[in-house]
Amino acid sequence: MSELTTSQIIKIVIGVFVLAIVIIGVAMAWNNYIMPWFKGYTIEDKRDLSTSFYQNLVNEKNVVAYMDEKGGGVLYLNNQKTDYYFTSNKREIKEKMPWYKFDKGVAKVDNNFKINVNGEYLQKDSRLSAINGGELINNVIYVQGGVKK
Repeated sequence: MSELTTSQIIKIVIGVFVLAIVIIGVAMAWNNYIMPWFKGYTIEDKRDLSTSFYQNLVNEKNVVAYMDEKGGGVLYLNNQKTDYYFTSNKREIKEKMPWYKFDKGVAKVDNNFKINVNGEYLQKDSRLSAINGGELINNVIYVQGGVKK
């Protein structure tokens, strides 16, 4: 049998390290870019937007945020562009961050299209309290009473 030299061991360690990085990168890409396309397709919007509640809710004074679909789903709060964006299926709001950082998600959109902001992000960015509990209708987030001053 042949013995392993130091240079061979170094090559093996580097190869294992590169393989691990590639596997982690593929897993992260799968979770962040491919799986959102397949999540949430069974949920239908069964709300009756013709009721008096929705007629009162869906008006300009109750708008707290909106999504720019042409701009990659970027979330605008108080008419200011943020580092937050909706995933492709509009079921989650995430923060733009470097590829190597894990994002737990800024907020989730539940089956009733209500926005539930992650507590960590509420503490980190007070602007997000405006959308917490709001309702997503046609790429706009409405809250009864609008933006609190």
